Amino acid sequence: MAVVAFAVVHEHQSSAMLLVKHGLLGSATALMRPAFEAFVRGLWLQWADDQELARFQKGHDTATPEKMIRRVAQRSGEKRYADLLDTWEQSQKTMHGYVHHGYQSLIRRSGVIDTSPDEVVDLLGFSASMALHASLETVELAGKRVPEEEVATRPQWVAEKQLEIVTMLRDMGLVQVLGDAAPAPPTFDCGGKA
Repeated sequence: MAVVAFAVVHEHQSSAMLLVKHGLLGSATALMRPAFEAFVRGLWLQWADDQELARFQKGHDTATPEKMIRRVAQRSGEKRYADLLDTWEQSQKTMHGYVHHGYQSLIRRSGVIDTSPDEVVDLLGFSASMALHASLETVELAGKRVPEEEVATRPQWVAEKQLEIVTMLRDMGLVQVLGDAAPAPPTFDCGGKA
C-alpha cells in the first residue's frame, strides 16, 4: 500500500507539470499539499502498527501529517524522516492556503500580484523533489520486502526503478546522463584563474 501512496505522489507531480504547461497555476499549486501528504502517508503505512492499519482500512481518520511524521521518525530511527517535520511546520499554512484558495492563492489569480517565474520554478522543484523522494523510498522498500519467489528478479527491478528516476530527472533538466566520456568540468573566469 505504501508503494501506491508513492505512485500518487508521482501522479500529482505529472499533473502539476501539465497544469503549469497549460497556465493553470492555481490547480498546480493546490497539488503541493496532497503530494506531500501522500508521501507522508506512504511512509506511515510502512511503520503503522496493526491497530492503526485496521483503523485506516475501515476508513477512519488517521493522524495528522505532523503526528504521522513523528511516529515514522520515532519508529524508524531515521533522521531523514524527522527532517520532514521542519518542511511540514514551515509550509503547512502556505500549502493549506493553496489547497483551499486562501488569500495568497486568490490574490495571484486576480492578477493584482503576478506569480513570478521563480515561484513557478519553486512549485515544480517541490513537486519534483517529492516525486524523487517517493521513488527513492519505493526502491528502498523493494530492497527490503521482496517476496521469496521474486528475489532473483530484485536486482533487475531495482535497476529499472533507478533508471526511471534518472530518466525523470533528465527529462526535467535536473540531471545530465553521461555517455562514454564525461564533459569537462566548467571553468570560471576568476581573473585568469580557473
